[in-house]
Amino acid sequence: MADNQPFPPEDDGLGDLNRELYERGATPRHVHHSDLAPRSEEVKRDWGSRSAPAKSLHHRRFFSLSVLSKVFVAAAAFFILSLVAAGFLLFRGSNIVSNTNIDINLTGPLTVKSGGDFDLGIAITNKNRTDLETVDLVINFPEGTRDPLDVGKDLSRFRRALGEIKSGQTKVEGIQAILFGQEKTKLEIEILLEYRLRGSDAIFEKSKIYEVQVADSPVSINFDVPETVNAGREIELGIEVLSNSPTVLSDLVLAVVWPPGFVPKRSSIIPTGNNQTAIWQLGDFPPGGRRTITVVGELVGQDAELKSFQVRVGLLKSGSPDELAVIYTDTVKTIQVERPFVGLAMTVNDSSASEPSANLGQTVQTVIDWGNNLPVPVTNGTVSLSLKGQALRESSVTVQNGAYSSTEDVIVWDQVSVPALARLDPGDRGTLQASFASLPFSAGSSIRNPYIDLVLTFRGERQEAGRQGELVETVIKKTLKLSAAFQAAGAALYYNGPFANTGPLPPKVDTPTTYTIVWQLATGGNDVREAQMFATVPRGVRFMGEAAPATEKLVYDATNRILTWEAGYLPAGSRGEPRSREVAFQVEFIPSANQTGNEANLLENIRAVSIDTFTGEAINRALSNLTTILSTDANFNASNGIIVQ
Repeated sequence: MADNQPFPPEDDGLGDLNRELYERGATPRHVHHSDLAPRSEEVKRDWGSRSAPAKSLHHRRFFSLSVLSKVFVAAAAFFILSLVAAGFLLFRGSNIVSNTNIDINLTGPLTVKSGGDFDLGIAITNKNRTDLETVDLVINFPEGTRDPLDVGKDLSRFRRALGEIKSGQTKVEGIQAILFGQEKTKLEIEILLEYRLRGSDAIFEKSKIYEVQVADSPVSINFDVPETVNAGREIELGIEVLSNSPTVLSDLVLAVVWPPGFVPKRSSIIPTGNNQTAIWQLGDFPPGGRRTITVVGELVGQDAELKSFQVRVGLLKSGSPDELAVIYTDTVKTIQVERPFVGLAMTVNDSSASEPSANLGQTVQTVIDWGNNLPVPVTNGTVSLSLKGQALRESSVTVQNGAYSSTEDVIVWDQVSVPALARLDPGDRGTLQASFASLPFSAGSSIRNPYIDLVLTFRGERQEAGRQGELVETVIKKTLKLSAAFQAAGAALYYNGPFANTGPLPPKVDTPTTYTIVWQLATGGNDVREAQMFATVPRGVRFMGEAAPATEKLVYDATNRILTWEAGYLPAGSRGEPRSREVAFQVEFIPSANQTGNEANLLENIRAVSIDTFTGEAINRALSNLTTILSTDANFNASNGIIVQ
């Protein structure tokens, strides 16, 4: 090529190829042919930028690394980050607080006597590099805990301000309390530490639980019950509560859960509660205090059935009349119900209740059923019915196939009057009858809450090998309660009474005439409650709204035209003598033309009701209508009760 070419000779592969092709005498290069198929490449028309290929090449090289190389790179990165974090914690970690660096060490007894003093030592150590600020110690005590400075005061939560606990500092505190609980139960006491950090309003907490076991109960119970009882027979339960506590037990409560089939009849101390649970408020119990309660009741059930009585002593739950929040001690006694050897049943006026009721002076019919439940005979049987009470009218007693002794007030049936009682083979049954009456009520009566006690007894001899002639006895007790002599009366007046009446007599059509109505209620023997007297006010009659005395409550329902006197509680005399109350009010009557020649009703459907506080029975009395015929007004002429034109 000529020396004046614009470009110098190329000293590269392209130049060598050019010389081999065009220079004279050049030896051709040997070309090696690959065994692989040729790969087509797109030929670019310009050179482009060199930076892009370089970046692409670097990217391909990174992703072409082996898996082992990648793991090595990741491990190296993690190691570097760990060094950075360690350095940060070493040189800047003094402001980080961890609960694990706060120690709460507790020192106290493992057991405690219920009602005795409890002391707990608390040591709090701050191992953080940062101070703890505004530290409060909070103690949550179990229910029933008392303040040692005031035993009557409940101590459920205690808070004490500790201020600041510096880094590395230990604060020691002591707390005292009086713990109560059931014997051998574990009580949990929560120790809670509340604190803040400098520059923060957030409250942080750390807590710890301390457990202590109650060694013994602050009270003990002696519960005296029979092991077995005949079905339907009364039993007596004796409950004694004793204090074992060295301190006063405040607000102590005795609770007894009755088994199904037990009906309490009387108690030496009247309880509260419900039909299933009886509650006695024992109040404050001094050290060594003692209280005894006796309960009499009747237990019924199937033969060989077990009946359990549960007795608890503790503290009532707030707001609950019969649920205990804290139980100091409890006990359970079980009685087995047995079918009596000789069965007895008695109805009084067709009632099998243990406390039937009857009206004073009413004749009472009794029916007695007996039967041998033993697998062996019973001989020489005797049935007796004792009648005791001031209200018994002895002359009224009648008996079939038996004898009555007024000196002993007892009816007796024996094998002479009833031959079937000479020998009762297994399964033998029989029936006996008697009747009696109570004294009628009189104004001079001196019996308050009258009753008659009935005691039915069977006695015989058991005929069995090894038990020949053994006494067999069955007893049933009932109390016949006699209802109050509750009386009601009403009168219509014109000339008499506390109000001045106006209008013509006899009453005249379309002309108003006023009348005074007097209502009276009385009771004798027993008190009554919720006493009411009411009547319907007929059309043409208007209640004037005034009552005398003004203290008596009259309520008029204008929609239903019902006038009611709400008398409320009505006591009998201290000796059972009758006491009465009355109220007077006015009504206005305007006769209609179709009533001419007849008398007219001033009040209709008059009734009086009450509840006997002794028997619990409702009493209902009906009275005659009050009319314009004023039969109880002394100055009234009967002809003045007929309506005229």
